[in-house]
Amino acid sequence: MGLIFGTDGVRGASPAELGCETAVNFGRAAAAAAAAGFNKKPLFILGRDTRRSSDIIASALTAGLLSAGADVTDIGVIPAPAVPFTVCGMGADGGMMITDSKNPLTDNGIQLTWKLGTNVPADVMEKIEKLTRYSPEVMALDVKAGAAAGCLTHYPAAADEYIAHVSAGAEKSLTGIKAAVDCANGAVCHIAEKLFAGLGAKVYLLNCDPDGLNICSDCGTAHTGGLSEFAVKQGCDLGIAFDASAHRIIACDERGNIIEGDRILAVFAKDLKDRGLLEEDTVVTTVMTNLGFSLFAEDNGIRPVTAMAGDRYILERMREGGFSLGGDRSGSVIFGGRSLMGDGPAAAIELMKLMKRTGRPLSSLVSVMERYPRVMVNVKIKPHWKEVWKNIPQVEDVINEQQGLIAGRGRILVRESTTEPVIRVIIEGKQFDEINDVAVKISDVIKKHTKV
Repeated sequence: MGLIFGTDGVRGASPAELGCETAVNFGRAAAAAAAAGFNKKPLFILGRDTRRSSDIIASALTAGLLSAGADVTDIGVIPAPAVPFTVCGMGADGGMMITDSKNPLTDNGIQLTWKLGTNVPADVMEKIEKLTRYSPEVMALDVKAGAAAGCLTHYPAAADEYIAHVSAGAEKSLTGIKAAVDCANGAVCHIAEKLFAGLGAKVYLLNCDPDGLNICSDCGTAHTGGLSEFAVKQGCDLGIAFDASAHRIIACDERGNIIEGDRILAVFAKDLKDRGLLEEDTVVTTVMTNLGFSLFAEDNGIRPVTAMAGDRYILERMREGGFSLGGDRSGSVIFGGRSLMGDGPAAAIELMKLMKRTGRPLSSLVSVMERYPRVMVNVKIKPHWKEVWKNIPQVEDVINEQQGLIAGRGRILVRESTTEPVIRVIIEGKQFDEINDVAVKISDVIKKHTKV
């Protein structure tokens, strides 16, 4: 797929694309950008997931940061939301999480957080990308020595501090809840037992034995069949699946029905609204959120505000409006005032607390939202078609034509992936056959006019 830079970091196949040299360069570039921006010796927090390549990248990344004069506090294998939490707690200038979420073992990435757990400014990320891509320029940066070089420290207590943060107010309050938890052999494994042990719930931990190679292997948010089957067999009240970095969750109810992120978000929104805790009666969602959420919101006096897909954009809209809840269909849930990105452990605990407080089964709670059928077709394009495809008249015409045909019964979303050269054709509506036909017609036109 090639090395891909996004708004908050870089990802690629590892080590073929994201290897030691790239990691060193990225570290040096980030250290230089932070030193220039904050006019002082910067401090970075470093965390990682369990994939084998994460340790390799961590070592190279640390070398780059230290050699460019940045101090590094390594907090080890830990859920991704613990990194910005620790950045704020330690007054650090930035944080890096080495993970590629639910993607295969062969891929990896570096997710960058800036001071106070904020998003990296666009101009800073552009500078970091430029320096990382062009080795001669980044290597021309001064190599610090003596007291000017960075210092590496390890801070294992970060895990306990994060656990205390997400479980605050839940101690022993979940007695009677029985849950199956799929750790995806990922970052949550190292804190899962301690995280749930103090809550009073009876918890079965599945896929919680990482070996560096089994991360997300037929488990986690992308493979929920095993979790669903286990939860039903053991008579659990719910099941929770994490992704590799533990910033997303997908759930199943007591009947084994899978509950994706948009319906989890609806459950939280309804509860906060009923208790007068939903700021401005507003929830920040994304363009990817299911059509059913809009109808749920309308029925319950909730205003959905739409952001671009990605935690960065959800959080920006939440901060702009002072809103208390945001999330997306992938299972990322952000709680205003306490989360700086999608926080899987926090969402899992809050869902269990909600079930205990209301005494209602999860199947009843999620009935507030009907999820509409969805069809998604991924159309691969050559790099030179990026952004340009939007201006092809035939593509515009077929999208407008098909939207007119399903008006009132469905919606069409055609967008370019931010991580790969792919156009996603997404259709939602009441009738599967109808939306499937629409998806095929639109994708065929895109394929025809972008094949050269």
